[in-house]
Amino acid sequence: QEAFEAVLKNYPESAYAAQAAYMRGVCLYAQGYMDEAVEIYKKCIEDFSDSEWTPEVLFLLAEHYYNQGNYAEAETCFLRIFSGFKTHRLAPDALCWAGRAAAAESNYVKAIEHYRSVEENYPDAKILSQVRFAEGDALSQLGRFSEAITVFNRILESGLDDELLNAAWGRKGDCLFSLADEKADGYESALKAYQAILDRPSASAEIKMMAEYNVGRCRESLNTPDKAFASYMNVVYPFLKESSERSPSAVMWFTRSAMKAAAMKERQQEWVEAVNVYERVVEAQVPARIEALKRIERIRAENWALFQ
Repeated sequence: QEAFEAVLKNYPESAYAAQAAYMRGVCLYAQGYMDEAVEIYKKCIEDFSDSEWTPEVLFLLAEHYYNQGNYAEAETCFLRIFSGFKTHRLAPDALCWAGRAAAAESNYVKAIEHYRSVEENYPDAKILSQVRFAEGDALSQLGRFSEAITVFNRILESGLDDELLNAAWGRKGDCLFSLADEKADGYESALKAYQAILDRPSASAEIKMMAEYNVGRCRESLNTPDKAFASYMNVVYPFLKESSERSPSAVMWFTRSAMKAAAMKERQQEWVEAVNVYERVVEAQVPARIEALKRIERIRAENWALFQ
């Protein structure tokens, strides 16, 4: 910070002045003086409006607003990069983040406009698959599932990013499941999308838990309860055996799967089996154990003869 301030003091007309002013703000931000840094960023944008460093400053300022939850200001700053510095290397990313800022405020129509603007203006951008995924997600939020499927298919056809491909299969499955009642083979199509994740070696354990849970949902809807139960338990048993730290996502998919499996056994009046599954929830020490204990108590009280 002191070095950059010395540049500004001793060489105010230097070609390095804009960069020094910008980096002074970066130093202050890194030290936790966020408000002071933000004011410096604003002054840099005002004093050096045509500088090559202005897009960098705008991006940092927009990121700050985004991280603070001020999505409207973030969107405005990101869009200023695109409108004023269209050929800058940050412009595609700025448009993408403008879309994310709009989506964070549930303005999905505007978000989609920003995402599509990336593809229109930067067809060779490295982030294109990520942008398409975000567009598909926004379309899903609007209930435009068929359009979202088309977008996810474009990602799946690209073969560019394994992790994104796995996520795209999952979101495509979600859209197909939402449309399933409207199509004769809807649940089978959704099941195939989720199964594609299970067949991919690159899929993480957590995304496979998500896929297995949703395969179970599809099989329930297809009226194959035994297969559905098996899918749910394919999530439950590995989770119980897992010795590493459990992520919130893994806990969520385990809980959903276990509670679904137990509820199925209740509907089938297979009370002992239902209790066995609820006991796995208690054993796992997840937050849902309290609800599982209540259900165990109720089942035992109503069917006491089975548990003598």
